Amino acid sequence: MAYKRPMLRFLRVRNLALIDQLEFHFKERFNLLSGETGAGKSMIVDALGLLAGSKASTDMVRTGETRAVVEAVFEGDLKSELDRLGLDCDPGSTEIIIRREIASDDRNRVFINNQPSTVSALRELAPSLLDIHGQHEQQSLLDISKQLILIDAYADSTVLAAKVRDLFTTLQATEAELSALTAEHARKLERLDFLTFQQDEIEKCDPKPGETELLREKIDVLSNAGKLLDAARQTYETLYESESSVLSQLHSFSAC
Repeated sequence: MAYKRPMLRFLRVRNLALIDQLEFHFKERFNLLSGETGAGKSMIVDALGLLAGSKASTDMVRTGETRAVVEAVFEGDLKSELDRLGLDCDPGSTEIIIRREIASDDRNRVFINNQPSTVSALRELAPSLLDIHGQHEQQSLLDISKQLILIDAYADSTVLAAKVRDLFTTLQATEAELSALTAEHARKLERLDFLTFQQDEIEKCDPKPGETELLREKIDVLSNAGKLLDAARQTYETLYESESSVLSQLHSFSAC
């Protein structure tokens, strides 16, 4: 089974740098854009780079305009990639419509199949849509996941690879479940040790029926010990030590 890459069918660029408006309708097989230096070829590559999620700046907006727009139509089956990104696609349709707007006030927007999306989503989707071959540019053939897709397609082992992938996913889920059960078992053992320790301490205390109430009464007495001590001290002073103590008053009375 041959691996068929999505094809760029249509490209429109508006108000991007020096470009006022350009439209391209691409045909099957090989398409070539040529021109002299300064004709704007690199701007077309930059426009495709924006669709691939490259960084945008307000300097890209044509002077005197409020926003630049780059939009393209690709043809290909990318349902699984769109599903992974949480994007809908029309049943039976093989068109992927991408639109990116760069505003002069930095309020930029991305749409994939007319649904609001993000630049990070473009970056995830881009390797399945296009390659930009050039100095220091990323190429999808250097992506290990894309290499595996090509190898599986060449070996006609796509179905087998999907089964292996499902088995590996199941294995990972089982390992995660086993790890969770092991951790839970360790927590239960730790809890059992703690409860056993508490039981031993209680047995050492040898509590008796009604002992709790007696202890509460003792605690109440001890908690008021300070107040009782102050009251006793004041009583002693009143009886014996103060100038107007009861004892001194009795002496005065007896002297009379």
